[in-house]
Amino acid sequence: MRRYRTIWFILVLSLLLAGCATPPRSVYVPPGEQGIATVEMDDKDYDLVAKSMFDALAEETIPSRGDRLPVVALASVNTDDCNYLVQTTTLQKAIQVVMRKAKKLRFTRAIEANQRDPMIPELYQAIEWNYWKGNPIDAEEAQKYGKLADVDCLLFGRVSEITRRQWGLTEVTYRFTWELVDCQTGEIVWDHLCKIRKNIR
Repeated sequence: MRRYRTIWFILVLSLLLAGCATPPRSVYVPPGEQGIATVEMDDKDYDLVAKSMFDALAEETIPSRGDRLPVVALASVNTDDCNYLVQTTTLQKAIQVVMRKAKKLRFTRAIEANQRDPMIPELYQAIEWNYWKGNPIDAEEAQKYGKLADVDCLLFGRVSEITRRQWGLTEVTYRFTWELVDCQTGEIVWDHLCKIRKNIR
C-alpha cells in the first residue's frame, strides 16, 4: 500500500512540476483569431469600412485641377444618430491609410487643410453648415475654399445604427453614408453606403 502511495505522490509531483514549467499563454490575439466581440465598433469594423470606401472610390473618376492626382479632404462625420461610440478620427485615419494604396487620390483631413490660410475656417464652416442643413452649397465659396486649402473635393460622412434585441441576441446594424462634394461646383458628385451588421449574445 505504501508503495502505491509513493508512486501516486511521484506522479502528482511530476504533473505539478510540468505545469510550472509550461510557459504562460501570450496575451496577444493571433491575427486570424476574432478575439472578444461586442456590439461596439472595433478595429476590424474600421478596416471593413475603409476597404468598402477603397473598393468604391478606386474605380471612380474624381474631379481635379490640372493633371495632378485629385486631393480629397476628409470633412466632418456626423454620429448624432448612433447610440454607440464611433471614433471618427480613427475612422478617418483608416480610410486615409487604405486610400493611399490606390495611388489615384491624395487624402488629407479638413482639420489640417483648414490651417493653411486664416480665411479657410470661415469658408469651411459655411460649406459644412449648408451641407448638414441640406442647403445648396455656394459654388463661389466652394471654389475659394478649394483654392486656398488646395483640395478638389470634400468627403462628408454620416453614421447611424439600428439595434434589435430578441431571445437574448443583440443585433446592431451600422450604416455609413458618404458623399463627395466637388469644390468647383459645390455639387455632390459621388455617394456610397456601407453597412456592418453584428450579432452578439
